[in-house]
Amino acid sequence: MKKIFLFLVFLLINNSFSQYNRSREKIESIELGLDQELEIIIDLPASYSINTKRLYPWIISLDGEHFVDILTSTIKYGNYWDIYPECIIIGINHKGNRNKYYSQDNKTGELTEFGQKFYNFFKNNLLYSISKTYRINTYNIIVGYDNSAGFLNHILINEPNLFNSYIAISPEIHENNIEKIILTLQNNSNNQLNYLLATSQADDEKILNNVTSLNQSLTNLKNFKFYTHIYEDLSHYAIIPVALTQCLNNLFSLFKPIDKFEYDKNILGKESHQTTYLIEKYDLIYKNFGFKKIIPDTDLLIIEEDIRRKNNLNELLILSEFCKKEFPKTILSNYFEGLYYELNNEITKALKIYKSAYSKSDYGVYKKEIISEKLEKLSN
Repeated sequence: MKKIFLFLVFLLINNSFSQYNRSREKIESIELGLDQELEIIIDLPASYSINTKRLYPWIISLDGEHFVDILTSTIKYGNYWDIYPECIIIGINHKGNRNKYYSQDNKTGELTEFGQKFYNFFKNNLLYSISKTYRINTYNIIVGYDNSAGFLNHILINEPNLFNSYIAISPEIHENNIEKIILTLQNNSNNQLNYLLATSQADDEKILNNVTSLNQSLTNLKNFKFYTHIYEDLSHYAIIPVALTQCLNNLFSLFKPIDKFEYDKNILGKESHQTTYLIEKYDLIYKNFGFKKIIPDTDLLIIEEDIRRKNNLNELLILSEFCKKEFPKTILSNYFEGLYYELNNEITKALKIYKSAYSKSDYGVYKKEIISEKLEKLSN
């Protein structure tokens, strides 16, 4: 665990933000009675200015000073390996008012008068400004830590569908709010909601006890996605980068390309319908994250190899038809159709189909050199 933490710190220190464009914005907050406007940090993906019609998933950190750098580094690293989508990242700067913004009454667990004012400002002003200023889609994540995670749970209790996913790291949850959280999630009708908790055996004792209690009560509920991470030896402050990365892995597990774990779990036992699995995976990514992800060549290669391994050759024609629709300018459709005829020993048809691929473009590992090799082999 210590090695993981040190790696993440190294990643943060050495990672430039060239792929994200950072700006700061002031949001009027007269109703809060503050002497100055509220400042937010905005990190936009580099593609934001290129794909001007694209809407992006977005993540809001209630702790701009503490979280935004590490959050952006983690998302950027995931972008590189295609395991996380590009996201708009927003952090709230408190400028010394953090405890005031997220304050709860020690006796009742309710937000203090100022905490309630900030809650109303957050919901009515800040989120409205974000929605009008940036090209956000409907998939959003809110992240909080200790007392801001306590504030996050007030949002969950009062308006659970304001966010898709709630990440509460070392949350300061008042005892009176535990049952409210349980009832909120128990009665939740949105099965796309995600609730994630993280603490450590070395965390504050009260935080650990409350998270453990919540975990025991929520484990058997089925109408939302729930993840709890309880580490062994991370302090209250060291938990942030490790928990944040693991929670994002939970939320974006569907997004990543097919790996061995997914193959063994979902594809290995299928005797047919491999193309249907691929289509449904990327349809679900679109439904969950609000944009259409391009299917990587590695996923197509895994599906092809599985079809060939199981000798389910008719599936190659289904895959070919799918690629004709999705990637009409590439060699993919011709390749899979030609491969079908080749493996069925219909060489004349295979040669004809393979030759027709020359006017089209490569797609990742599927290159015209492969077509040339097949033509040479089959012609001899």
